[in-house]
Amino acid sequence: MKKTLLTLAAAMTLCSALAADVTYEMTNIDTSLLKGEYQETTYKEDGSVSAWARWQPLESMTLGNYTLTFEQGEATNAPAFYTAKEGSAWTIRTYGGSSMTITSSENLKTIILTTDNSKSFTGTPSTGAGEFADKSYTWTATADTKTVTFSFTGTFRIASITFSDESAEVTPPVVTPPADDKNLVNIDLKNDNSFTFEQGDLPEGLSQVWSYDSRYGLKASAYTDQVFASDAWAISPVVDLTNAEKPALNFHYAVNQFKLNGTNINIAEVTKYIFVNVREEGGEWAPLTIPTIPTSFSWNYIDSGDIDLSAYAGKKIQIGFRYTSTNEVAGTWEIDTFTIKGEGEGGTVTPPVTPPAESDYAILVNNAQEIDGTFVEEQPAVGNGFPTAAHYQPVYSCLIGDYYFSFNGTSDKENQQPALYLPMSTSANGNSNFRMYSGCSMTIEAPEATMMKTITADCSNIDTDLTVTASEGTVAIDNAAQTLTWTAASADGVNKVTFNFDKKIRMYGFNIETGSDSVEDIEESQAVFVIGNSIVAPEGSHIYHINGVETNGSNLAAGIYVVRYGNKTAKVVVK
Repeated sequence: MKKTLLTLAAAMTLCSALAADVTYEMTNIDTSLLKGEYQETTYKEDGSVSAWARWQPLESMTLGNYTLTFEQGEATNAPAFYTAKEGSAWTIRTYGGSSMTITSSENLKTIILTTDNSKSFTGTPSTGAGEFADKSYTWTATADTKTVTFSFTGTFRIASITFSDESAEVTPPVVTPPADDKNLVNIDLKNDNSFTFEQGDLPEGLSQVWSYDSRYGLKASAYTDQVFASDAWAISPVVDLTNAEKPALNFHYAVNQFKLNGTNINIAEVTKYIFVNVREEGGEWAPLTIPTIPTSFSWNYIDSGDIDLSAYAGKKIQIGFRYTSTNEVAGTWEIDTFTIKGEGEGGTVTPPVTPPAESDYAILVNNAQEIDGTFVEEQPAVGNGFPTAAHYQPVYSCLIGDYYFSFNGTSDKENQQPALYLPMSTSANGNSNFRMYSGCSMTIEAPEATMMKTITADCSNIDTDLTVTASEGTVAIDNAAQTLTWTAASADGVNKVTFNFDKKIRMYGFNIETGSDSVEDIEESQAVFVIGNSIVAPEGSHIYHINGVETNGSNLAAGIYVVRYGNKTAKVVVK
């Protein structure tokens, strides 16, 4: 293990450079220094969180020699001290129309506001000037001042604040040596869907047990309006430990709502319902023991402890998380990280290849990945209003299959920015959708060398007299069928097209017709052939629907498919 050391002279030089700077991480703030209305975490009947604990409205905060005060102003929501979920970072949240005033006992020099997700700074200072770059807004005084007020025009989240003035404390540098352990595999299950599910024999009234949740990771529950008996698996992709040494499995998890007749069971008995297993690729499952069990039921994630996998060094393996329930006990199990530690080399993950979900539309918003946007938690109904599903707004981009979607909005209203809405947590069969408003644009870019000739979108809530224009080609709206159809101007099609919207529309899925000339160097090859309804191709080949969505080569529906291997491309027909 290599360790980094500072010489005394270097350390003194660095201390001198930082002598006027002090940084406060919001996650480490002493909450006794906050003033505001504290609200407890609230839960739904199924045990999922309705709203996390928070201070809202947040009135003031004391950070050393600095005092921060907050005003709601014209904002719909009051400023808050908030976390997305238990165990994740806390942030200050301000909203359009609100303000934050910072006061110091000495003249302020610079203030750096670091955000965890904002694309720009949505505030204006009462004095001085600022610049936003790389998730940090740096404000600099242009005259002597002990106070500055930031008036916000949109949502902004503050993860840390760095001050520089004449009274700031000296913060010595901290040198952290690299850790001994090496993560061969490290999967954030809130942003990854490479696990596959075997839901078992589901009783009537239960549509699934395991699911993905962008807030909680892998989630297993057999409770809807009642408890159900179940036995279901979440199975990891294949992990290659061929050249790995001393591998060990580790994951973070939470268990809650394991109740019998309305009362929590003994926490030690939770191991009767949650299991971890391992198998060699294609082999039989073998049980593993979870070293660390929670001391009580809660939504707090704990470390499982390291589970020895030395017996599987040099092999390819899969991990299976098995959840069971009865007609009397059906709790919730959430897993948000999946790590395999070890020495040597290895850990290559091979995700399972699965055909796209059956649908009238080949490209579903449900399958969006690599989503870039500002995440907004699901909100419960207030008064006679309706609950709001979790969503990304604004959403900037995402991938669906091999198609890249990007978005832009010109409105100064947050709720009129492009959005990607997720299903409600209480919905068993909900669908994600894109929501466009006046001034929004959506660009669809096809895979390289793929030319789009027509695009048909499955829609709903199309505003009357909606007009959609495209960067090229024509657009037709069918209000009765709730569809949008675009046709390229050129018979050859285009690789990229941008749509502009002047009113509201929701879009759930897309069918994209591509031209035969979208495939370069199409040639019939003896290396690619069809047996029954399966395509046989050389190892390393990629098989695509004619609309560009990648699939596996087995049990294919009748149609035209494109096979790419090496620098060659073949078009084949499955009958």
